[in-house]
Amino acid sequence: MSNIKVLAIENTTGFGGAEIQLGLLAEGLNNNGIYFHVLSNEKKLKEFLDEKGVDSTLIDFSIYEMSNKKNFIFSFLKWSFYISKFKKILEKFRDEKGINTIYIASFNERIFLSSLIKRMGFKLIWMEHADLYDWAHSKNPLPMIFYKNAAEKVDKVISPSSAGRNSVINDAKVKPDKAIIVLNGIPLVSRDSLKEYRNKGIEIRAKLNLENKFLISSLSRLSPEKGQEYLLKAIKNLKDKGFNIYCLIMGEGPSKKSLVNLCNELNLAEQVNFLGFVSDKEKLAILSASDVFCFPSVWQMEGFGLVSAEAMMMNTPVIASRVGGIPDVIRDKENGILVEPKNVEQLSDKIELIYRDIKLRIKLAEKGREYVEKIFNADRMVRETKKILEEVLD
Repeated sequence: MSNIKVLAIENTTGFGGAEIQLGLLAEGLNNNGIYFHVLSNEKKLKEFLDEKGVDSTLIDFSIYEMSNKKNFIFSFLKWSFYISKFKKILEKFRDEKGINTIYIASFNERIFLSSLIKRMGFKLIWMEHADLYDWAHSKNPLPMIFYKNAAEKVDKVISPSSAGRNSVINDAKVKPDKAIIVLNGIPLVSRDSLKEYRNKGIEIRAKLNLENKFLISSLSRLSPEKGQEYLLKAIKNLKDKGFNIYCLIMGEGPSKKSLVNLCNELNLAEQVNFLGFVSDKEKLAILSASDVFCFPSVWQMEGFGLVSAEAMMMNTPVIASRVGGIPDVIRDKENGILVEPKNVEQLSDKIELIYRDIKLRIKLAEKGREYVEKIFNADRMVRETKKILEEVLD
């Protein structure tokens, strides 16, 4: 067993790609002799970690809005009150678990806890999933001022994309030698297992009477930054042109009601089905049986786009927005197609291209699978992160 003992702090608004990546990393590091304990407010993350045999503790973080100066000051005052509470928590983990390294995966905690963590003698690593574009261009400068100050304390910043690394260097002024790219990884479904998932997906298509439809799938948190409204409008364009299409939208979120209303306004009740939460096996089966997967995010701070890589793994061509870290996954016209965010016409045109060009569909599907096999495997992610931890504690 290594002498490296890590406490990860993840304050999140839901369970999604970043949380899945954290769980996979924790499991992999534990299996490689590094103790990794996760402190989080998300019950689904804890359940996910429990299934993987990873130690975790639920904590009642308070999530504060920091979009304007007044709210940020309120957040700062609240966190000032909680600092003593966190000090006791960190002392307990140090004394009882031998924790010597803190891994912070959430924005607020990077700002408000980094100074305390370094004063207590811990090594400090940040996981910066995304480009800091929104914060760097905010009308409220305070979060980035505090972020830059906190960044002076960090030992290493890990990012899963070149966009994230470039942003912490340019926007947060982190020294280049402290900012490292570790591409995310996914548990690889073997080529032998693809047929099994494909058959399951065909069963789902048959159950929904979609055997003769061109099937579009999409999965993400249902919220404005994920851009589902633009996908619905693109589907409307294709319907009006007479294309025989259908879209399965997987996921839950605060925008579900408004998206369903938009779907009805666009008269797409016969073309769109909101499936809600689906299991991992159902997700992979649907991805495998889809003719194209669409990830229409409009968020400049988008990180890795985990589900895009999963679709590629399942031999499904992907169309995704050119935002955040997505271009590190999708190489336009090589292993997928990139479109500009919020561009309904371009999105519908590219879906039509995949619809019409079966050879292109097959080519992108195979190239996507090859790319994921080569680059986005979980073992490589764990191995590279372990090396960083060892260097920090050397």
